[in-house]
Amino acid sequence: MVLVRNELADGSTEYVTGLVAFNSLFQIVTYGVYVWFFGLFLPPLLGMETLVAGIQTFDVTPTQVLRVIVVFLGIPFVGGFLTRSVGTRIKSEKWYDETLVPEIDPLTLVALLFIVVVISPRRARTSSLRPETCS
Repeated sequence: MVLVRNELADGSTEYVTGLVAFNSLFQIVTYGVYVWFFGLFLPPLLGMETLVAGIQTFDVTPTQVLRVIVVFLGIPFVGGFLTRSVGTRIKSEKWYDETLVPEIDPLTLVALLFIVVVISPRRARTSSLRPETCS
């Protein structure tokens, strides 16, 4: 999404790609720590008996957190890395930039619109109706 917005704003592709890559790596490394700290460690220290929206328990296992990290952060990161490294190694950097990227570029906008229009509102509706499904 950031790459699409950057392209629409005519920003620096190289700069934003580096920022997105580092952001993904930091999220992969720190996401589990954030879940533990803000969900399990900090609330009792602050005297909070219930979490947000009156949720009494926080039944999120480390396996569930790891699965979310792998699916939503790890797979896209590895996919992007492999696409670029294999594409440039098999063909060439020129082919990758001038042929493959323009071919798949329209798909990124369609995927972004699909996420914004279909998945996000559906997920928000499900989450607000049943907070225990937010995993």
